[in-house]
Amino acid sequence: MLKVSTPDSIDAIVAAVRDQSEEVRYYAIEAARSFHEAVVRVLPALVESLPTASEEIKYVSVLVMMDLGEDASSAIPALLGLFGTSDPHLRFHAAYALVRIDKGPADALVAKVLQETLVSNNVDEGRLAARLLEQLAERSKGGRRQ
Repeated sequence: MLKVSTPDSIDAIVAAVRDQSEEVRYYAIEAARSFHEAVVRVLPALVESLPTASEEIKYVSVLVMMDLGEDASSAIPALLGLFGTSDPHLRFHAAYALVRIDKGPADALVAKVLQETLVSNNVDEGRLAARLLEQLAERSKGGRRQ
């Protein structure tokens, strides 16, 4: 029986992220999210493919970047590129990932996305905006909740 966290299985996940099948790539990215080593190893492939990926692959890739936080700093340019998308949900998640990475160059873009989200009448987007505000507040307090 193959253990999922073995080096061979992580190699298989990393290889599957570059598969031609979008479905295989999607599930490989989802599988990688369970293992920090796998996520770190697939990050370069995700960053490279982000501009041309489908919306579904972009979304799950952004979730990986959020999961990695500061370890995803190499993804900042790719995340900034998502601010041009017409999908407000994807723009929001890119902003959220940037906040989790905790780098400052995108603060103005994050503020713009937050403003767009707050003025929408979408309840789900409002909840996401509240989470982003919470992350920004935590960051301004040095990561401490009060």
